[in-house]
Amino acid sequence: MANPKKKPRDLCDILDELLDSFEMVEHETSQAEKEELEKLAKKQEDFDNAATDMRMMYESFLDAGFDERQSFQLLCVIVGNGMKGGQTHA
Repeated sequence: MANPKKKPRDLCDILDELLDSFEMVEHETSQAEKEELEKLAKKQEDFDNAATDMRMMYESFLDAGFDERQSFQLLCVIVGNGMKGGQTHA
């Protein structure tokens, strides 16, 4: 049973409240998405820089007189050691 003393809410007020809520959620979501995209862009930049460094090392090995196979193997050893935390390669 409805309370006769309580004035019903205006539909426009309810709509305004809902729109405000949606805008807040949209802003929070877009901010989180923006932060995630920034993290991904930074990671991509780091990978690009690492690839450039590896290419420069490879070319330096070639310039130093190593053949392509030897240069590639040297890079594999360096990367492998880096992934193991600097342990020596057996």
